[in-house]
Amino acid sequence: MVTFEDKLFMFFLALLIVSLLVNGIGFSPSNWHKEDLNDFSGGFTDRHLARKQAEFKGQDRKARSLFRSYLFWIAIVGIVVSIGLSYV
Repeated sequence: MVTFEDKLFMFFLALLIVSLLVNGIGFSPSNWHKEDLNDFSGGFTDRHLARKQAEFKGQDRKARSLFRSYLFWIAIVGIVVSIGLSYV
């Protein structure tokens, strides 16, 4: 038997997934390039470290934009409220 709280939970879970795809973890082109193994001489080169550092900065920007997103927080609050309603 599907109750209103279950439908509410599923709606906000879908909203959370959409917000993660749009603002956070989804559609990240950072891993789409291939590593240049011919230039790898057993150690990390400056170019490799600069690329990794730029990748980490991009991930930090995505995390900040995710936590500033209203859609993310609406989904989280909705999930918590639907769980609370299911126990009442």
